[in-house]
Amino acid sequence: MVTVLKEVLEANRKHFKLTRLMGNMEWALETVPGITDIVEYETKLNYLLPHYPDPVVCVYDLNRHSGSVLMDILRTHPMVIIGGVLQDNPLYVKPDDFLREIKARKAQKPGPPMN
Repeated sequence: MVTVLKEVLEANRKHFKLTRLMGNMEWALETVPGITDIVEYETKLNYLLPHYPDPVVCVYDLNRHSGSVLMDILRTHPMVIIGGVLQDNPLYVKPDDFLREIKARKAQKPGPPMN
């Protein structure tokens, strides 16, 4: 998906000064393989998006996502819109640091029981 976003931004650059992207993140509520990697995906976008002037907004329904997922998602965004106001996000964690944390969490999770 990161590659797809890069391709869209590159292709649109040829025709438009800016591309405004809005991602409705409801797809992250589905039960499909890899969906639990949403936080890692959002973190990795921080390697791509700073290279483009285009505004990209991820929209989450606060009533449908768990509190722990929302807190992690908040930590992946350098800016947030809260109460209709765009602001620097004091919870933001740089992608290298956050990816290390995600990797450490995965290493601590117990595996399936051995028979």
